[in-house]
Amino acid sequence: MSFQGRSIRCSTCATTFTFSTEEQEFFASKGFTNEPKRCPSCRQAKKSGRYVNSCYSSPRQIFAATCAQCCKDIEVPFEPSVDKPVYCSDCYRKVRLNSQCYPKSLGCTQAGMSGLPMLWLEFVDTLCR
Repeated sequence: MSFQGRSIRCSTCATTFTFSTEEQEFFASKGFTNEPKRCPSCRQAKKSGRYVNSCYSSPRQIFAATCAQCCKDIEVPFEPSVDKPVYCSDCYRKVRLNSQCYPKSLGCTQAGMSGLPMLWLEFVDTLCR
């Protein structure tokens, strides 16, 4: 299929732009059946404004913190509060794994979890060691 450059009027700014043969071939290779309605600069402006009201609109703010477990300097995507500990990835994994076990420090015992199947209790014991 042979393509020829075409002049098209932009639906946004009303300027005339050329829909080149290369662009037409690209559109055809992507399976696009409609020709563009906007000039390249209006297309770019529309794309850049696409994420204005979403989480992609501005770069994520990063905060400095210190891991409560190993005292390593870390960066986190939230503002740390004074009353909650902040952990690095490795320490968080360890803390989270331990919190999934029955909390012996709070007085909970295996006997207090007697409703669970014995196999599950043995599995939990292996995680808590």
